[in-house]
Amino acid sequence: MDVSEHRTAQVSQVKDELAEKVQKLFKSFLLEFANDPQTNVPKYYDETLALIKPERNTLFVDYRDIINYNQNLANDIKTDFYRFYPYLCRALVSFINDEKHQTMEGMDQITSRLIMNKEFYIGFYGIAERTKLRSLRAIKCSQLVKIVGQVVRTHSVHPELISGTFECMDCGTEIPNVEQQFKYTLPTICQNPMCNNRSKFRLLLHKSRFADFQKLRIQELQADLPRGSIPRSIDVIIRGGDRVECVQPGDRADFIGCLISVPDVAQMIAGSAGLIKSDSGATGDGIRGLKALGVREMTHKLAFMACSVILEGSELPIQLEERQRYESDNLEQNFMMFKEDDLHRIEEMSQDKNLFNNLAKSVFPSIFGNDDIKKGVILQMFGGTPKITEENTNLR
Repeated sequence: MDVSEHRTAQVSQVKDELAEKVQKLFKSFLLEFANDPQTNVPKYYDETLALIKPERNTLFVDYRDIINYNQNLANDIKTDFYRFYPYLCRALVSFINDEKHQTMEGMDQITSRLIMNKEFYIGFYGIAERTKLRSLRAIKCSQLVKIVGQVVRTHSVHPELISGTFECMDCGTEIPNVEQQFKYTLPTICQNPMCNNRSKFRLLLHKSRFADFQKLRIQELQADLPRGSIPRSIDVIIRGGDRVECVQPGDRADFIGCLISVPDVAQMIAGSAGLIKSDSGATGDGIRGLKALGVREMTHKLAFMACSVILEGSELPIQLEERQRYESDNLEQNFMMFKEDDLHRIEEMSQDKNLFNNLAKSVFPSIFGNDDIKKGVILQMFGGTPKITEENTNLR
């Protein structure tokens, strides 16, 4: 039977029943889990609905809460995280859609379109066990683990093609939802039964889905090095607009995610670099095994796909710390460094109409004159407010 005849037949898609069960349980967790059983207010309800904001697309969940809610669900997520992660994100999207329809009398088209086209992610924290880079083995692949390392290199953020829609250049048929596997992946064959095109496709940018992508390079800490050993390193992959650009070279952090195998595109492009060459000094026509056949080496390498990053000395992801720092009302805590007498004196100074000149005189009192320089120093010390020019240029 020809390949085109196979395409005309109705092929039933295989469903992952266990993954769909995990998706339903995780959605129930978001809807039911509460810190205080008496109030019965879901812990992650407000955080989940706030993800429709343009600058946010990741919900951070405490793994200990999942353990308290359902031990079996926690074990499934930890042992096969890479398999269930897309279903966890789908549960998040389904929860947002259901709750928005209930809380609003019909969503407007802009909000509905935003939810449909936006990528939502799940990030975990609160995992106690920490794995060293030197202890990462193939058995750890697809498991939810936490590793520690020091960032030595950060690449620039660029868009990554998540799901592409292609157009056949022979017959014009559109082929949607072609998933990309860490490299540019074309459709295997045109879906039109009368067309056998296998190579000539064009990507439709306006119908494809992209996500922010950043690659980091981390190295094991000096304290974890065995005696006389060289530090080992691994690439870390981060996706999501609110998760990229969260660390800088030199930062020590915990990365929570899973170990995966990704194509080594550089080696695949090199072509002959993956061939095992035979010894040039060999003589005779004896048995040389697979080397004479030009057997290719594996063109894959190990990488770590992180869903959350926690700086050293902290227990929360970087994004949660920043939200708590700027969104919570910590005004009273900020004044704890001042005594009551200092606060009264600052309040009196704020009522002084000649405050700017008096501050300038108090700077370098042993130097006579140079008032403009002193005022400039004062302005540099206190800073200013950001300004926007007529050309929409932001000035710090």
